[in-house]
Amino acid sequence: MFRGETDMEKFTKERLNQIRLMHYLSFIPELTPSSRVLDLGCGEGYIDKFLKTKYGCEVWCIDLKREESHEWIRDFKMQGIAFLFCDIARVKYLPFPSDYFNLVLFCEVLEHLITQHPPKYLFREIYRVLKLNGILFLSTPNMAELVKRLRLLIGKHPIPRVHFKDEDRPYAGHYREYTLDELKYLLSEMGFKILKIRLRDYSPYYGDKTIIRKLYSMILKLVPTFRTTIQISAMKVKE
Repeated sequence: MFRGETDMEKFTKERLNQIRLMHYLSFIPELTPSSRVLDLGCGEGYIDKFLKTKYGCEVWCIDLKREESHEWIRDFKMQGIAFLFCDIARVKYLPFPSDYFNLVLFCEVLEHLITQHPPKYLFREIYRVLKLNGILFLSTPNMAELVKRLRLLIGKHPIPRVHFKDEDRPYAGHYREYTLDELKYLLSEMGFKILKIRLRDYSPYYGDKTIIRKLYSMILKLVPTFRTTIQISAMKVKE
């Protein structure tokens, strides 16, 4: 739990993680104890701990060094999960051999990267470290979601609270979000075969029973491209 987080915020965060995990698993292939998984930008690693417990596979996690990191890194070690500090926006190469992983997870990270847009070199590296027929699972916010469109229509920035990196503290928000067409083009250009696409809604109105929420949900059912999150699974195919 982050500093200053209320019990309600903690509950909401845990519930959202459970929902996301359920959705993520629908994209993830069946793993075995000999499978290797890489999570780029793992955070607290709730999906990694689940995969390690369920399949007993080899799990590697990468993330930035953070103030609260020591507690959950210790938890990783206790569960047999390997962890490396790495800024994937700055390194040219991922610190792994080619054709090593069966699955690479890239969940809610792409939008935080300060890098060239789109970061083709990173997707090339993901392609390199995946085995033939290995799977990349990507989840990232949808730049074309309904609320962002409405904000832009009234003259506001589509991403709330966006600002530039300052001298003392890096901004932890979203620097660059993508549309579905951009991601489909990028993955295809890098040599991936797209297997499955889903658009999900993880809006802050989740669970709200008001008329506005009902209307919002109705619109999203009619127009899936208005939903908040894009999720894609893609396979490394023979070059």
